Amino acid sequence: MQRIKTLIAWAKSNQHHLLSASFFVGFVIDNLTLNRVDSQGDNIILATYMVLMMFSTLMLYAALATKLPERIVPFCRDFMPYVMQFSFGGVLSGMLIFYSRSGSWESSWPFLVIIVGVIAGNELLSRRAERLVFNLSVLFIALFSYTALIIPVLIGRMGEVVFVISSIIALAIFVAFVQTLIAIVPNFIRLHIRTIVFSVGGIFMTMQFLYFANLIPPIPLSLKDIGIYHNVEKTQDGSYLLSYEKQPWWQFWDRRKNTFTPSEGAFPYCYSSVFAPTKLSTAIVHEWQYYVDAEKEWQSRSVVSFAIAGGRAEGYRGYSYKETYEPGKWRCLVRTERGQTIGYVTFLIREEASAVPPLETVIK
Repeated sequence: MQRIKTLIAWAKSNQHHLLSASFFVGFVIDNLTLNRVDSQGDNIILATYMVLMMFSTLMLYAALATKLPERIVPFCRDFMPYVMQFSFGGVLSGMLIFYSRSGSWESSWPFLVIIVGVIAGNELLSRRAERLVFNLSVLFIALFSYTALIIPVLIGRMGEVVFVISSIIALAIFVAFVQTLIAIVPNFIRLHIRTIVFSVGGIFMTMQFLYFANLIPPIPLSLKDIGIYHNVEKTQDGSYLLSYEKQPWWQFWDRRKNTFTPSEGAFPYCYSSVFAPTKLSTAIVHEWQYYVDAEKEWQSRSVVSFAIAGGRAEGYRGYSYKETYEPGKWRCLVRTERGQTIGYVTFLIREEASAVPPLETVIK
């Protein structure tokens, strides 16, 4: 019994660090379990996190207000903060996993900032009022991110209208949650309602800005594969034969298809494989860009659009090629029709060589 009391005392004195540890546990579990955004199992995991997140928040503040049976008040008061942080970590890391797969890491920076902010908040915030606003803000971010992810999967559509609808759904659920919280701790919530409204309203507007400025990845699409090839040929069985320049044997650390040496009649092909959920059909574009050294900028040279359909685990395959090109640094961007970047490959087009370089062929 004495050991248990000592352990409880130690936990209370190190609560901030343990809250961050609980957050990281949720993060690690997600990285080991989450795979596909349209997987029933993955969605059950994320939905469980959401329920745990809201339930533990309600139970914590009910315990603090002594609105629960006396025998469970100490347990809920001491234990529910860890459940909250575990679920926060699970939801936000799940969003980071799926959002980062849905675009380049450069476009996933909002979630990296959020996760760093949650850790900092756990370590720095101690006043109950501060933690209330902090917890509700994180809850809304998680709820907003989840609905923006899952609604396109459920209805098989994506775009501006779907994003706005998912935003409204998240806001409606949050308002209902706060109303429930007001019923539990009315005076405490009403005392800080302006701060809560300001914080959540700011998050809502920021998310809208990030989306329409194309700074949020194009969820639920994700790039599974991309490369530059000398030839792409679709076979009768639906496979693709891809030919690319053979790398030197000593260059074992870099087997990417990122070099194209011109030869007579040869064009660079950009092959990509984009995952989409089973019900979703949409269109993507390949944008070929050339880096102009004199102006230090990327310039668009051509855009090719084609439709994709969801369901294939390895992604929907497609390709484009560039008939006119010049030596230098190029990149092929895979984007949605409204300009959100799913991913890209940067490659070098060399000066025309007298001999065709050795080619390797893969089947995908």
